[in-house]
Amino acid sequence: MAAGAPLWPLAALLMAMGLGSAAMAQDGTSGTIAPDPAGGSTAVADGTGNLALLTLNQAALFEKSAWGAAAMRAAEQAASALSAENRTIEAALEKEELGLTEKRGQITAEEFSALARDFDRKVEEFRQTQDAKLRAINRKLDEDRKTFVELSVPLMAELLDEYGAVAIIADDILILSRSSADVTQRAIELMNQRLPMPEEPGEAPAQDGQGVPPDGTDTAPGSAP
Repeated sequence: MAAGAPLWPLAALLMAMGLGSAAMAQDGTSGTIAPDPAGGSTAVADGTGNLALLTLNQAALFEKSAWGAAAMRAAEQAASALSAENRTIEAALEKEELGLTEKRGQITAEEFSALARDFDRKVEEFRQTQDAKLRAINRKLDEDRKTFVELSVPLMAELLDEYGAVAIIADDILILSRSSADVTQRAIELMNQRLPMPEEPGEAPAQDGQGVPPDGTDTAPGSAP
């Protein structure tokens, strides 16, 4: 999962920018600078007083909206539970390795080698299982981000109508913009009003190939010291 990755594809944003230029050309108007009602700063306007282009902080929209915050909280809780599970199993593995070391002088070299190979195999299986669980947590958060984008599209269209704009572009592809063009806070307000909260997960996602040690202990990544 790439932190801070754009939620909307760059190509789509560039296309939207092209549409904005075409709209102004068809009207026979050129972009002008409109005063910011909030004071001081200005924004690109389409010649009619409306903002032609709006900017949006996509990461803030997801993280600060109730829907996105709930999705991130669920991922953090799942990751925390996985970390606790890992620590428990790592402690069990350390204890098992200590017992194996104590047996070394009581059994033949061949018997010890066989036990050591079994232990190493168990450690690797635990590691693979827990890594798969972590990937599932990250994958679920990525899926939540994609769902959030899909749910937000109609509300983005509402923002275009509300501001009389022709495009919304991500603020991370801009070199310079005026504060009056940023609609992130307004978008967050709309999201919180219109989108239901995501369902809280009951348990961590189940994984394929999940190994269980012979004594029934849950698996977790770990390696012999």
